[in-house]
Amino acid sequence: MHSQNGETPLHIAVEKEIISLLRFVSDSFKKVQLHNHSVLSDLRKDIDLAKIVLRAKNRGDRTLIEFAILSDFPETKQLKELFQDIRLEIIARIFVAEKFEESFSVYEKVLHERIEIFGSDNPSVLDIQTCMAQILFKELKYDESLCMLQVVYQKRQIYFSDTHKEILFIKSIIASILSLQGNNQEGLSILRQVLSKQEAILEPNDEYILFTQTEIAVALAKAKKYSESLKILFKILEKYKKEYGPDHSILLEFELGIGNVLKLQGNFSDAIKYFKEVYEKRKKELGPENPHTLQVKVDIANILYEQHNSFEFYDVIERVLRKQKRSFNPNHPYILQNEVKLADILYMEGRHVSALKYFLTLEKKTAFLGSKHFLFKNCRQRIDCISAFFKDLGGERGVDVLQVFEGGNASFHVAAAQGQSATADIIMRHCQDRHRRTLQNVVNATNDEGSTPLHVAVDVKTVKCLLKRGVLYDAKIKANRTPLDLCKAEEIRSLLETVEDLFNSVQNGKCDDVVGKIEALDAAASCTSDESEKFR
Repeated sequence: MHSQNGETPLHIAVEKEIISLLRFVSDSFKKVQLHNHSVLSDLRKDIDLAKIVLRAKNRGDRTLIEFAILSDFPETKQLKELFQDIRLEIIARIFVAEKFEESFSVYEKVLHERIEIFGSDNPSVLDIQTCMAQILFKELKYDESLCMLQVVYQKRQIYFSDTHKEILFIKSIIASILSLQGNNQEGLSILRQVLSKQEAILEPNDEYILFTQTEIAVALAKAKKYSESLKILFKILEKYKKEYGPDHSILLEFELGIGNVLKLQGNFSDAIKYFKEVYEKRKKELGPENPHTLQVKVDIANILYEQHNSFEFYDVIERVLRKQKRSFNPNHPYILQNEVKLADILYMEGRHVSALKYFLTLEKKTAFLGSKHFLFKNCRQRIDCISAFFKDLGGERGVDVLQVFEGGNASFHVAAAQGQSATADIIMRHCQDRHRRTLQNVVNATNDEGSTPLHVAVDVKTVKCLLKRGVLYDAKIKANRTPLDLCKAEEIRSLLETVEDLFNSVQNGKCDDVVGKIEALDAAASCTSDESEKFR
């Protein structure tokens, strides 16, 4: 900054310490401008002095990092990473192992350190927030990732033009997320705009250009334009082969991408060749238990299913899941995606009761991803499809949970009368999750004769299931008869008698009898049962 007569603070300063400090700041900017890497060793000598220099601005209102980016200083990355070497090494190690939560946690600490060193809106801080957003993306948390990236994008716009490579990179990630959230046409349009601007300012093989081209290929595959997608991926693959050689690990990601597009295209024979080749290379390089290796095994299993080998598919996915659950937290994207695949197979094979049970659990597990997320939407859609399919109960088929049949029988009446305890349990869990307010009304619903589901239950498992959900154990039908009066099975009679004795003991103050009677009963079945008249 200059005074009115053109003098800088350095020219005006009198104190030796101030002169020394201002000269050090000025020299640091000059070294960056001249691409003199000794500025790094200068700054490493004193962290407190480095903080002052890194927060200072030149007459162009730029910090040293911003000035380094605009000057194309070759050591800009090292400048951003000052005093954070150990944490960044830890992140690199755990991120490769797909430990996303741990990586995110370490990044939060790095973010705090960078804010302390550089200031809250410095590009080095925004870099870390971009990395954190990419981890959220990997964790399938698209809403959170998009929100963070939009903040970063707005802050970068303060310092850089709309055609700066950093701005364009963030824009390409945002477009990719939009595509995955179902806005594929909008995402693809933005990606093409970004690529056009990148090609005007960057070299053809620049990593930012290749990233955007890859995301365009993914979006094209989503739009079922498989030939266009494959053409781009093959072109990128050849570029990387020339750059890194035919055996570099970076090539495997593109070979996997090609395999996935071929699978979507229905070209299973070629797709499985790519998957098997990548699997063997990863097994050799990373080991058979590595998460990257295991996930390729899942890709191979998907082809097996498409080729009508569902038994082998199910076996492979189950074995992979067991190994993944030993390494990852329950909400890891690999685990969630593979569990949804297993539930899908149950559904496709017509095993609707088992599938519904699985999807109800997964609906809760994936809820944190948001209602628009493809995994959550898939679970919700499957649940709705199965519920719609459950029209008539017979054999292995189910029943619409809120449907009323001939004679006024509700779904629970039908399940209870036919001894479908598993179906009754699934129906009740479904009601608890999605019709909680109506659960008590439904479980105690009466048909045209006044019978509740407990009146018509024919097996003890169904009776326990009903009792656990608060069915009235002594409800009376029109003929003034309770479920105990009507039951024929000895096990059911014994259970209902014990429940009745238990309520009578409590009512009569015979507390000493209660413990013994509870032990004689399935505690879970008895303690949540309601009594119709005495205690309401």
